[in-house]
Amino acid sequence: MTQMTSWGERYLVHYENFFGDYVDALTSSQDDDSPRIQVLTYGGVFSGCTTFCTLGLSHYREEIGCVAELILVAAGEHPELVHVVAQCAFYLAQNSQEPMNGYVVDGLENAFPDFCSKTGKNAVVYCNPVGLPSSFAEVPMKQEKGVMAMVVPICYEEGLFIKQNGMQAFEEKAQASKADPFDLCRPCAV
Repeated sequence: MTQMTSWGERYLVHYENFFGDYVDALTSSQDDDSPRIQVLTYGGVFSGCTTFCTLGLSHYREEIGCVAELILVAAGEHPELVHVVAQCAFYLAQNSQEPMNGYVVDGLENAFPDFCSKTGKNAVVYCNPVGLPSSFAEVPMKQEKGVMAMVVPICYEEGLFIKQNGMQAFEEKAQASKADPFDLCRPCAV
């Protein structure tokens, strides 16, 4: 096996091993001097869903405190999601925030009002990846380990519930109500 020279290269191989080739890519930047982040789009990973993965958040390891990339999976057609995922990555870098399980960011309607109006989801929660083998969550390279964090769009009430009761309590509620985290038009789970 060839030795990986960068986190970007290592994550791309990780994605290829799990998802195959990406079908589209969008490159975003905060400004002309900051590292760029790509959002790669994969089809056919989950039936009826599109999968979006960042490539380049790992450039911001000092800002966010770890080596990480993001994944978002959504049923149906939501073309603006590629921009939502990029914004979620830049939010972490701008706020020196690690993508911890249960970390909620609201106010999505300020940047994506049409998306929020259409889906009723005006916040996101960063969490451990669901629906994938556990080996997907960690990306080893040399003596280090990178992580994958899933971004799940949620409604305001779900975000408030997570902040007050924790991620595990929310996961229990979501499972009890049979909420599909990939269905962005699902009813509120709390």
